[in-house]
Parts: sequence; structure tokens; C-alpha cells
Amino acid sequence: MKKNLFIFFYCLLFVSIEKSLAQKHELGVAIGASNFLGDLGGANDIGTPFIKDVEIKAFRPAASVFYQYNFKKIVSINISLSATEVTGNDKWVDNTYGTRYWARSYRNLNFKSPIIELTAMVHLDLLRYKNTYKTHSYFTPFVGAGVGIFYMNPKAFYNGAWVALQPLGTEGQGLPGHRKKYSLIQPNFPISLGVKYQYNKHWKFTLECLHHFTLTDYLDDVSTNYIDPTELYANYTSDKAALTYALGRRSIELDNDNTYGITTSPGQQRGDPKDKDSYFMLLFKVSYLFGTKRYDYNCFKK
Repeated sequence: MKKNLFIFFYCLLFVSIEKSLAQKHELGVAIGASNFLGDLGGANDIGTPFIKDVEIKAFRPAASVFYQYNFKKIVSINISLSATEVTGNDKWVDNTYGTRYWARSYRNLNFKSPIIELTAMVHLDLLRYKNTYKTHSYFTPFVGAGVGIFYMNPKAFYNGAWVALQPLGTEGQGLPGHRKKYSLIQPNFPISLGVKYQYNKHWKFTLECLHHFTLTDYLDDVSTNYIDPTELYANYTSDKAALTYALGRRSIELDNDNTYGITTSPGQQRGDPKDKDSYFMLLFKVSYLFGTKRYDYNCFKK
């Protein structure tokens, strides 16, 4: 009698767990690439956060792990942890003198920054797709939107090493009369477009493009104007002031004798504070869906 009761409750628990999973839950991994859109580097044009400023050389590997909860109809919630790197270099811009983007090349700045982000998104299927329990395949395009938080740490390559820029304040951040130093932890607002393909009752494949809007213009450490070096030397040690000025105004490396008559002097434009920086990812995702609708009730039988 006790044995039969144990078997009964064991089967009841098993069925309850299976029904609760029922392919509502999935875990997955993703690989792909990212690219930066901002003031620094980019296509042969003035800096812009839009897709037309994409520079092929700036693509970097990206990876992600995620959990997704699927509601019964067309809505799902996705939580992901992603890592990538973004980069830009003014040397990638055509340096033909006289073009409207030549000054961007002459600025001669570069950067790279890690991106580690945690995001939560809502996905909306555009077709009446279901996470089917059958063995044949289904697909649907989808859109998504959400909110997240990410870590960044822009660095510049200088004298054979990568130097962190935020502690320096290359545009006077943190000095009296200037902006505060920007935080290395920032919010972002991803939107996505993609297509899901369910291979069978457990495995799903997804292609997704995610564009991340941010509230910072300092992902590349470039936003406003050139700082007056006298302010740096008045507030920093001579070594730190010299390093900050050298990394803030790098056109000198190309034109120390001011051949072109452009001095990139204090107060002149260094970046465009009207446009915030952004980045995007192209991801291929593989996920496993837990649970099926096939429940084995044989354990209730003698």
C-alpha cells in the first residue's frame, strides 16, 4: 500500500512539473557580431548614430546567454546576458583633404570599449506562431523592445598601450565649470527584429538584429569641445595633465607644425553632443525548450 502511494505521488509530481514546463521555458546561447555608431570612426561621412555610418572594420565578436518565457500566444519575455566590444578609429575615414569629412580623419582619435550588458525584452510574434509540441517546423518574424544596463570602459591606444580615458577627463569632465565625469555603468534601450524557426519540439533557431540606444555620448569618450590645457595643468599633476592633453588632442601627431591651419584649439568642436552613441548586434541563437505534451501515465497502472 505504501509503495503504491509513493508511486502515485511521484507520478503526480512528475506530471505537474512537466505541465508547468510545457515548453514555456527555454534556455539558449547566441553568437554573432557587434558594431558601434557614434562620433568616432565610421564611414566616409560626418559622424552619425544611424546605420549608414557602419564601418566594416569595426565589427567585433559578440556572445550571449539567455532565458525566455513563452506565453501561450504571441508574446514572450527574454532576459539575456551579453558580452562584446565596440571600437572606432578616425584613421578609417578617408583622409582626402577638402572633403567635408576630412576633419574627422584629421582629429585622429581612436578607442575601444568592452560591453557587458543585462537586458530584459518583450518579443511580439508577427504570425500566429506557437511553440509546437509536434515534430514538424514552424517559423515567424518578430519584433522586440526592452530595457537594460551595461558596463563600458573606453580606452585609447597610445604609445604601445591601451589607456583608460574616463579617469583622465579628456574634455575637462570633472573640472570646475565642466560636465561631471560620466559613469561606466549606463542604461540602454534595445529594440530588435528577427525570425524564429522551431526545428522540433525542443530546439529553436533564431536570427536577430538588436539595436541598443543609450543615454550617453561618451561610449567613445568624445562628445563636446577641446579642453584648454592650462585648466588641466592647474588641476592635475604635470604628468596626468600632459597625458590627458595628448589623448584629447591627437591631431598634433599628424600635423605638429599646423600645415593645414587647423589647430583643434581649446573650445573648438571635438564631437557632437546632440547625438547619443549607440551600438547594434547581429546574433544567431540556439535554444532548448523544456517540457512536452506527452505525459506517461503508465506508472499509475499495475
